Amino acid sequence: MMDAVNSYIEMVNSPLFTDGPIVVFIWENSDGWPVVEVSPNIKRLYGYAPEKYVSGRIAFANQIHPDDLSQVFSEVTIASSDTQNSFSHKPYRYQTSDGTYRWVSDTTTILRDENGNITHYVGYLTDITQYVNTQNLLEEKEAWFKNLFEISPVGISLNKISGEFVQINSALHNMCGYSHDEFVKLSYWDITPISYLEEEEKQLYHIKTKGRYGPYKKEYIHKDGHYINVLLNGIVTTDSSGNQYIWSLIQDITELTQANEKAKKNSRQFQTLFEKANSGIFIIKDGVFSMCNPKLLEMIGMKRSELIGKSPSFISPEIQPDGINSDEKAALLIQSVIEGKPQVFEWQHLKGDGSFLEVEVNVSYIQSDDDAYILGFWRDIAENKAARKKLEELNKRLTAEKEKAEFANEAKSRFLANMSHEIRTPMNGILGFIDVLEKEEMDEKRQNYFKHIQSSSQLLLSIINDILDFSKLESGKLLIELSAVDSKELFESVIETYQNICHDKEITFKYSIANNLPTKVMTDIVRVKQIMFNLLSNAVKFTPKNGEISFNISYNADNETLSCSVIDNGVGIDSKNINKIFKAFEQEDASTTRKYGGTGLGLAICSSLTEMLGGKLTVSSRLNEGSHFSFFIKAKSGNDFINSDKKDTSSKRNKNSIQNAKILIVEDNITNQMLLSLYIDEIGLKYDVAADGFEALKQFKKNSYDLILMDENMPNMNGVDATKAIRALERSQELYPTIIVAVTANALSGDRQRFISAGMDDYISKPYSEADIEEIIYKYIG
Repeated sequence: MMDAVNSYIEMVNSPLFTDGPIVVFIWENSDGWPVVEVSPNIKRLYGYAPEKYVSGRIAFANQIHPDDLSQVFSEVTIASSDTQNSFSHKPYRYQTSDGTYRWVSDTTTILRDENGNITHYVGYLTDITQYVNTQNLLEEKEAWFKNLFEISPVGISLNKISGEFVQINSALHNMCGYSHDEFVKLSYWDITPISYLEEEEKQLYHIKTKGRYGPYKKEYIHKDGHYINVLLNGIVTTDSSGNQYIWSLIQDITELTQANEKAKKNSRQFQTLFEKANSGIFIIKDGVFSMCNPKLLEMIGMKRSELIGKSPSFISPEIQPDGINSDEKAALLIQSVIEGKPQVFEWQHLKGDGSFLEVEVNVSYIQSDDDAYILGFWRDIAENKAARKKLEELNKRLTAEKEKAEFANEAKSRFLANMSHEIRTPMNGILGFIDVLEKEEMDEKRQNYFKHIQSSSQLLLSIINDILDFSKLESGKLLIELSAVDSKELFESVIETYQNICHDKEITFKYSIANNLPTKVMTDIVRVKQIMFNLLSNAVKFTPKNGEISFNISYNADNETLSCSVIDNGVGIDSKNINKIFKAFEQEDASTTRKYGGTGLGLAICSSLTEMLGGKLTVSSRLNEGSHFSFFIKAKSGNDFINSDKKDTSSKRNKNSIQNAKILIVEDNITNQMLLSLYIDEIGLKYDVAADGFEALKQFKKNSYDLILMDENMPNMNGVDATKAIRALERSQELYPTIIVAVTANALSGDRQRFISAGMDDYISKPYSEADIEEIIYKYIG
């Protein structure tokens, strides 16, 4: 065995390995693989002296890269356990004396004794660093090409000359609507329309003669059958076996093609518009006319050859109608247009026959990368000027009439406001003292007289209210004020009122309220009551003794609508007159007014109110059989809403809690002073009286009040100004604000908001009752 080892040692020191590129190691098969011999070229190739290995100062395994060491050991272990006599390592990195690593190829021979036991290993190490680096570079480039090939937004394909696809990227198969697996089964000819066969022959000729083809515009057949526009460029390549292939770049130009087609269509449309337009169109370039349409030539009375190449001054008089020189004016306008400010102006031109042409000119500056010009339009305004003058005169007349009508409407509103105040003020005294006298009257006959006076007064008040409401509706000033309304309280008060009225007239009154009616609904309580009172009052008016009236309330939760119906078996309405009853100032016939009274406004107002509340009022009736009025309104369920305007006073009606309160009555009408004083006396409170705002302010400065009842229309200083003065005084002296309630005969739209904005806390309208005054007192100081 030693003879074999010695022969290898002699080989290691032969010139073949001394001067050659292969380093030979001989290791002993023992722990650490001690080196027995190493070829002298180890010094030249790796920088180590051979004796350092043989002496054990350098261990071979220590020079192997740490990441490769386990691989080398594993390969030795596997080969050693077999009966083979040689094996090759995978390339690994071996460290040189300067600390760098070189890639090596290691082929090892195994030496065994006569018993087959391994005694030595002989390794042949070749430096393959350059080869590995070159291979890595090639792999990187291949990976880069594959990535580029795959992520390219342009379709790329490799085809055989016969058309079969060899390689395709995602952009191509996605472009055609196929998956990769579907597309690779296709041929170039499968996606080419048959109409392109002749052109394909030309492209194949270019491939054979020039080694390339394109740019070539054609169409591919999409998977779903429609055609897509593509642009192809390609080259021929030959592999090592001499087989030819075609590399192609395919761009989807469908959108570009469509855009070009659209541009061509637009161009044709523009040309048609240019030629057929009813306005003169021109282009000025470099200061002269470069294009004009037939209409412009017709307007100016010239041939195209007479105008093209001429400046605008050629067809302009020296001076324009406004007295400005045409050239100077044109220069200013053109400069403004070039600065990006389109201009519209009137201009006087000279026609070919020497007459004048009045036109409206509209010009803009158009600029692109390679061109710039002025685009303009002419419009003949000779007839328009005359029409404009007439229109201006008409507008002046209409404006004057409008202002006259607005003044009349405003005057009507002021008149109605004054009438409301002047009528409600004495009505307040009449109704108030009638109520007081009736309570004190013991004689039944005289009590009856008082009731008739009270009824007549309420009827007069109802007429006044109808006229005011109609006026507000007519002028658009009637406002809807939504709030969360207690539905039970609302309907029970209506039912209680008409139960008593029907009882007195010996009419049967029936009612029903749906079980699903919400506890609260969002609506305008005043207007809803007004509608119901009007319909029920009419039913009472037109239903004879021993008749019957039904009042029904239902609620649709799905669309949140409240519905009410009033059914009577009274006189009814003739079908030919049914449409008249909703018209203002009209009733079924003249005899109705004579027999039953009324203004003919009530149903017209109710119809408008229901529409303002998002609903509708309808009627069905038969003469001498009765009528069925019904309406619905939008009324959102408001069970979770809190009505901030409504305060619970039921627990506060305790006279002891207000016995020390003091009230200031501000009222210029002596009758109403007496009435308010009487009401407050009944409650047992102290009060002072002021006849106008100035007196109120004096009293306020001297005394402290818990509540001020403030009239609005008063001489010297009105209630609004007095309130503002009181609030200013409170702020300056840091006083706690006193409750001020407007007690007024004004009842027009916006009055409440006007009072609140002035600093008042609440508002009650005349005529008021003792209960109204008591409610206000307990509401705020009880």
